[in-house]
Amino acid sequence: MAETSTATKRDMGTDIISSLPDTLLCHILSFLPTLDAVRTSFLSRRWRHLWKDLQVFDFDIRGRGIIRSSESFVLFVDTVLSQRRFPDIRKFSLFCERLDDPNAFRRWMHAAVGPCLQEIYLGFGDYKSRDGIDGLFTCDSLVSLSLQSDFDLNDVPSIHLPLLKNLELPSGVSVNSKLISGCPVLENLSFFASGRLCPKISLLSPSLKRLELIDEREYKHPIINEIQIDAPNLEFLRIYLDETCAKTFIISNFPNIMEAFIEIAPMAEHVDWVPKLVRALSNSKKLYLGGYTIECLVRAPYLRLPEFSCLRHLSIWFINFNSRVLIKLLRCCPKLQVLDIDNTGV
Repeated sequence: MAETSTATKRDMGTDIISSLPDTLLCHILSFLPTLDAVRTSFLSRRWRHLWKDLQVFDFDIRGRGIIRSSESFVLFVDTVLSQRRFPDIRKFSLFCERLDDPNAFRRWMHAAVGPCLQEIYLGFGDYKSRDGIDGLFTCDSLVSLSLQSDFDLNDVPSIHLPLLKNLELPSGVSVNSKLISGCPVLENLSFFASGRLCPKISLLSPSLKRLELIDEREYKHPIINEIQIDAPNLEFLRIYLDETCAKTFIISNFPNIMEAFIEIAPMAEHVDWVPKLVRALSNSKKLYLGGYTIECLVRAPYLRLPEFSCLRHLSIWFINFNSRVLIKLLRCCPKLQVLDIDNTGV
């Protein structure tokens, strides 16, 4: 009879999830936007205060719900952060298109930055005040940092991120020796050019393994005076420069490169250094050359290619098919196993 009674309770929809320990339930809630996690407090008495034990927060004004105005968003974030039971935050994500409270960002950074903070994502629209950002760049525990708004790091007195491995930056942040030297174990760097672009990009990092340099702007011909990349342990490289004009490209060889995706607009300034970049990728196992990149190779006055002795997979996109470049490439790939050719044009 006991077994029958237990089975009957399960059939009637007993809340098995609520019987899980708090630590496991909080782990599940940590995958939800914070607004949805707080809403679970209405499920039952068992869930009423669970969200207060969270150490992972995701505040996004773009999410579904009634929080649409800047004022209500600030009130919600302040309320949640003030009622949390654990003082230390592990992951913090924040996106707000507009902030009317000039002190809100400082309060939130004071709450987020601490000895347990490992990951942080910050995205803003037209909010320009960055009071409180300094402490973020001396956070000893930080492993991942994503900035989706322009920050002038020249105003940051010190950069010391000894454990930072993952860094994502917008165009307004200057990628220079001050930033890179402050991240001694940096492995993954994504640099998205979506607004104004800094005149020089300098990447001198022996620890860097993955690099993405992506141009996402809608206006034409912004100029970078110089791009310098010296990353001997780089394994993955993705460069997409559409309307960006890079005058000078200083690059070292990549002996450990495994995979590369290259698409660079065929401007006069690029024709000189694109072949040099392709030669630096001679150890690649997988290589994608976009249509604009091929146009740079076609326009090069003298095209000298290395032997791609490790290359197994080659993908080429032709805007205008050119058999000369194709034959030259194939002659340099003795171990090629997969060849993808896209000749659909623009």
